[in-house]
Amino acid sequence: MKFLLDENISKRVVTLIESDWMQFDHVLTVSPELGRPASDHQIWKFAKNFNYHIVTRDEDFIKLSMLFGLPPKVIYVNSGNITNQEFSGVLIKNEQKIKRFIEDEEYGFLVIN
Repeated sequence: MKFLLDENISKRVVTLIESDWMQFDHVLTVSPELGRPASDHQIWKFAKNFNYHIVTRDEDFIKLSMLFGLPPKVIYVNSGNITNQEFSGVLIKNEQKIKRFIEDEEYGFLVIN
């Protein structure tokens, strides 16, 4: 499973997460053609075209999920202001929940703390 970290998440988080079943990339690294800053809609289309699920701290992606449906799926991390290490810990701690969410074809977004 491929996950695309939104611009509002540090690129350093990619190196802090190791998983056998999840691949994390950052929008600034894999999509230079989007320009800076990329709009949420541009990121959405890129994720859809390249089979990514989006990891974000931006509630606007939940709205896009409700508007456009699947794919991609959206994981919204509602954690407040935390360090990169803590952010990656939230993803690691919720690995099984994320896996079940991705495998479930009914839901388009997941909110985790």
